[in-house]
Amino acid sequence: MLCKSRARHCLGAGLMLGREADLQGQEAPGLLKMDADLTAVIERLAQAGAGVWIVGGAVRDAILGLNSSEFDLAVDIPPHEVLEIFTDAIATGLKYGTVTIRSGNSLFETTTTRTEAEYGDGRRPEIVEWGTSLADDLSRRDLTINAMAWDPLREILYDPYQGALDLEDRVLRAVGNANSRLSEDGLRIMRVYRFMDRGFDSPWLPERELSGALIKCLHMLKKVSNERIWSEFQRIILGKNASEVLMRMHLDGALKAIFGTDLEVDERISKCSQHLPSRMSILFSNIATDEVKKIMANLKASTAIGAKTIRLHYLRNDIPSPKEVNLYREVMGDDVLAHLEVLTILNPDTEFSEIEKQVRQIEPGIKPLATGDWLMNQTGIIPGMRLGHLKEWLHRIQIDRSFTDLSQIETVLCTLAWQDGDSKLWPKLRWPNKPSDS
Repeated sequence: MLCKSRARHCLGAGLMLGREADLQGQEAPGLLKMDADLTAVIERLAQAGAGVWIVGGAVRDAILGLNSSEFDLAVDIPPHEVLEIFTDAIATGLKYGTVTIRSGNSLFETTTTRTEAEYGDGRRPEIVEWGTSLADDLSRRDLTINAMAWDPLREILYDPYQGALDLEDRVLRAVGNANSRLSEDGLRIMRVYRFMDRGFDSPWLPERELSGALIKCLHMLKKVSNERIWSEFQRIILGKNASEVLMRMHLDGALKAIFGTDLEVDERISKCSQHLPSRMSILFSNIATDEVKKIMANLKASTAIGAKTIRLHYLRNDIPSPKEVNLYREVMGDDVLAHLEVLTILNPDTEFSEIEKQVRQIEPGIKPLATGDWLMNQTGIIPGMRLGHLKEWLHRIQIDRSFTDLSQIETVLCTLAWQDGDSKLWPKLRWPNKPSDS
């Protein structure tokens, strides 16, 4: 039953309901569960006469039967009026009408209903006008499943583009003309690929018009910052159906548009745990490590993620021998299990369970038994590079042979030719010994 409004509402009798939406909606009592913090924000906005609606992912998730922890609000008053109502609010995106409201221990993002025009840079609208029309606001959204709103006071769902039906059918459809939607903002291309994976047993597919627009509008990705592309791509590659979505991106030409090179994509990525560097190293398994370094730098990935991805990729073909397990465990540190997983996925015919079992039994972070002072007393070597190289050599022997007592180090020291030769050539605490990148 469709209706414009009704007297009963979810936040209690006697409250002002705020302005009605300029749309017909459908009764949807109790669609979203709201806590006291969210209720307080909605009531204050309504008491000020504003129309207020919950929009975005919370509505989408509720229709799917999922709980949401983030709630975005659309309001039909200008952002400066929101700031007058909530004096401690934060103007997080004033140019685009976004204000973040504090309520209790929660933060809620409110955005003024608006119209947009002239996306000159292919990313942000040049003309933004505040309005009171929820219909106009929903018409500028990217996908039908994101173009729904729920009035929590009247308990009405507004779904002008039948997003709920597309959710039921697990289909992605653009709001209006698909080419126009993607041409307005190149980041929407990445969002479409991300929305293909909703965590179910199979990916959702874009309908025919949107499928064609994804390919036709690939050039728009050049207008999106690498940071924003990376932000979306991380979520894609960590998805449950990452292999299928990435294969779609490969066939569409999106991966080459992003990375500038052809990549091998298959089911191996989804077999990997949701560890970002591991999945990235598998995705890049057919290209050289130097190229991976350039790609991760261009994407503006964090130093930690970039370093781990490069390390796992560099060592993707290096398998420790049984006699190297102690050294391997110590040198690899926190990356050891991730590296073993990458090896297992890339080398399905090789058994790694015994190495993993041994690795899990070895405590990392083994400190050298031979200190610098002890070595100087034993050898007479003065502080410097030679002393450091000898200390590292002995530390490696300690780890290799599982020494636990300094007397064992003293015994082996007598057998080493440390008095002569170039100390730079002595064994290092390193695994593996590789001359260059592959």
